[in-house]
Amino acid sequence: MELKVTLICGRDYSVLEQHGTVVNTNLFAGQDSRLPSRRGICWNPLTRCLLVCDIDKSCVHAYAVSFGRDDTGKMKMLLNHNNPVGTIGSHGSGPGQFNYPVAAAVNLRGEVAVADGKSSRVQIFSGSGELEHSFGRPGSARGEFKGISDVKFTPRGHLAIVDSGNHRIQAVSATGNVVQVIGQHGWKLGQFVNPCALTVNGKGEYFVCDEGNKRIQRLSDRGRPLLEWGSRRGPIPEPEMTPFLATNDERQPVIYSVFDAPCDVETGLHGEIIVCDAGRRELLVFSDVGICLHVVSAPQIFQTNSPTAIAICSNMLVTMTKIKLDDQTGDNNNYMLAAFPPEKRVRVGRFETMPVHCAVDIACYLTYSDALYVRLVSRYFHQICRHLRNQWKLFPLTPGHSTITKYNRVVSPATGLIAVEEAFQKWGLRIYKPSNRIRKHVMDFHGGFCRALSTLYGSIFCYQYEDLLLAFFRFFTSSTSESSHEKEEIDRAAFIEIVTQIEEVHAEVRTWEQCTPFSLCTANAVALPRIKFVEYQAVTSGEVPLPKSLQQIENAQQHQLKKLLQKFVTL
Repeated sequence: MELKVTLICGRDYSVLEQHGTVVNTNLFAGQDSRLPSRRGICWNPLTRCLLVCDIDKSCVHAYAVSFGRDDTGKMKMLLNHNNPVGTIGSHGSGPGQFNYPVAAAVNLRGEVAVADGKSSRVQIFSGSGELEHSFGRPGSARGEFKGISDVKFTPRGHLAIVDSGNHRIQAVSATGNVVQVIGQHGWKLGQFVNPCALTVNGKGEYFVCDEGNKRIQRLSDRGRPLLEWGSRRGPIPEPEMTPFLATNDERQPVIYSVFDAPCDVETGLHGEIIVCDAGRRELLVFSDVGICLHVVSAPQIFQTNSPTAIAICSNMLVTMTKIKLDDQTGDNNNYMLAAFPPEKRVRVGRFETMPVHCAVDIACYLTYSDALYVRLVSRYFHQICRHLRNQWKLFPLTPGHSTITKYNRVVSPATGLIAVEEAFQKWGLRIYKPSNRIRKHVMDFHGGFCRALSTLYGSIFCYQYEDLLLAFFRFFTSSTSESSHEKEEIDRAAFIEIVTQIEEVHAEVRTWEQCTPFSLCTANAVALPRIKFVEYQAVTSGEVPLPKSLQQIENAQQHQLKKLLQKFVTL
């Protein structure tokens, strides 16, 4: 059996640099209007309008946008800057008014959220411009803000707000209830120094432009920090080796960064992360894991002017640039709007035949998250990825290695799937009935299952998830046993499947609700049992506190076992 495949080289981002055009060179020229120093533009796909924040008139203008092609066939963008089709808000502190509108965002229903930097509040308007919700006030507590710099809607309908003055991100519902607070002041992963912008991808992950640390941070939809890129820390090197020195005095300051003055970030059409750098006067295109794909210099646009904001309008990338004028010129509120066409997909080579084993070997290099998308291609690829998952060949699931011993001492314990198999071999029961010629290797709950999981995850894990593990055990017992009168036992395949699902939950590629015994897709699914609390805290609704002495008891038991083993060795 052979597959028809083609090599995909990627996407040609040089099209952005070659075919970028200026849409308007005199936006706000001769008018008493001014944009924020950074950001301030947003695309409304329902009305096909570009929303522009005006900090002088304290409002948000909506300009009609149309797309077409010129005589050469290149895409172009037209904007009617003289007559805005609509305006939201006015100057003031009352409902529906702004003091310093800095950012706007639009959700799927056409609602517009506008962030007010000076009033430290966010107001949500309907598509017709009527005020629906308003929340926020100055302060540092939950639900309070200090210098809002950006706002975005998440796939769940929440608002992700950049609380720059408090060095954090707050996720708030549409009615103003705080869902989560992410980050604090600092330079470590998950901490921020004056974050200025953020973007949210289709999976709900946050990409935060950490201006003070000159980096981009990627956070999960639950706020867990995943990775960072753009800067490096360490001892201060030679001055000529530090082209971009960050302005903070931590113990390990940023000594090098690929960014000079990152001011805005946006998610591209295919999940790439586009960073607007006003200091370098460039647009940097990264993958979602921080690999630099292309640097858009566009000297015909950014040679003397610095980009301050970016947005994806339909399928084109739009940048707002403040034109640098001479000091003798009185009008310094002139802005230039530029548009870049979408990148091209590049194919290299022709369709070639590939043996099946080669496709399987290539699939082994996929991560678990990548395999989730590959499994949707066809049933065949679903079976391949399922087989690799069962063999623990999709990272973070690894086959591992066996226990390494030297001079009767364990040098390196077993890891991965081999550690799971060794635990089953150690704690499983070998049953042999000569009369019926039955040979089987099984495991009961208390004598084998709990002890094997204690070997893999520790006693505290078994205590915390005791009810959940019992539900797992009984589910696979009922699915493998032929008679209801048999003793509750599971075989090797069931034990490995249970541990595999536990590892998937730990790797955050699956939740407990998605596990087989508790999934709504399972015919005989059961309700998810209550999980006991890990640390000793006050009892709240539905939580069971863990005794403080449990850790001490576990340490004492391990100490006694070591002494007992030493006696056996001596004997």
